[in-house]
Amino acid sequence: MTFAVNVDPRSDLGAPDPEMLFNVKFRGIRHTSFNIDRVKEYGSTCQRTGLKTLAIITGESGGFVWDDTYTPDIIQIGNEPDAQSTYMTPTAYADMYVLFRTVYPDFKVFGAGLASGGENALNYWREVTQRIMHRAPLPDAIAIHPYVKNHIEAAADFDMMWNEFQIPIIATEWYVDPQTNDMWDFVCMLNNPEDGRSTLWNSWFCWTDAMEGPFGLVDKEGIPKPEHDSLLSAPCLNEV
Repeated sequence: MTFAVNVDPRSDLGAPDPEMLFNVKFRGIRHTSFNIDRVKEYGSTCQRTGLKTLAIITGESGGFVWDDTYTPDIIQIGNEPDAQSTYMTPTAYADMYVLFRTVYPDFKVFGAGLASGGENALNYWREVTQRIMHRAPLPDAIAIHPYVKNHIEAAADFDMMWNEFQIPIIATEWYVDPQTNDMWDFVCMLNNPEDGRSTLWNSWFCWTDAMEGPFGLVDKEGIPKPEHDSLLSAPCLNEV
């Protein structure tokens, strides 16, 4: 499993030291795929440190995927197309997916992180699959964002999606409020090779509150929050 964290390499606060990330057991980063030298330099540095990089292709990224200075290890096509603020019809998302999947056939590809959860996410991806049809290969994994759920509820979403599509289900964004005392159980649910949930990738959202509070592991001043210590002390991470 690639245990990862969402970052924003356009800013100092959003671009934590790659060696530090590796030393505290992270094995990957996820970022929007901006065509900016700073982003590409950070991604390349992370790769040299041993971290895998996952780049999200969104409207914000302007279609940039790679160049001679930086090639991400994985691309995620779109992000939360089933959420109200970033909604795309299944037809529109399928067309976007087919475009990037066919132009970049050699990349490992994750399907957009589905945010609606449960039957809503399942039905949305079912329609997407029907519209992709034989126009392009299906993704190597389908990403979900199991927010506001405990580990049992999130596990049910993983299992439901897997049972329907028989494609690896991963979490490219997830967050647990440390006050719920569910952190370790959630991590172990994701990191259990016997159950196989999110075994290809899972990435905490996000590194700093400067990206989007209050979901960071550190606050806007870079000071570790309770989430930081709770997450990184999970016994299951000894297996990463």
